[in-house]
Amino acid sequence: MAFTANITASSGRTIEDAYCKVVVHYADAASTTLIIKVWETAAERQDLPSNPLAEFESQRILATVDIPSPNPIAYAYSLLEASSEFPEATWNI
Repeated sequence: MAFTANITASSGRTIEDAYCKVVVHYADAASTTLIIKVWETAAERQDLPSNPLAEFESQRILATVDIPSPNPIAYAYSLLEASSEFPEATWNI
């Protein structure tokens, strides 16, 4: 699972249609902490899976909500998608 979206680093640099992967960092009854790892393209993710672009990595802390999901990773993507933080994203690629 992954998504593509326009991502802007704290430096102001933007990548259009960046390939993004979500990692569940922490979760409890109140909140879920997600780490978003970013590559410029899906091909870059395939070629360099352990080298995401560090300047674009970000953390999101979202309220834990009841969203039906088959596993924790799918839950993380559903939670992020439901947040409407990336309205232009293409999900589940």
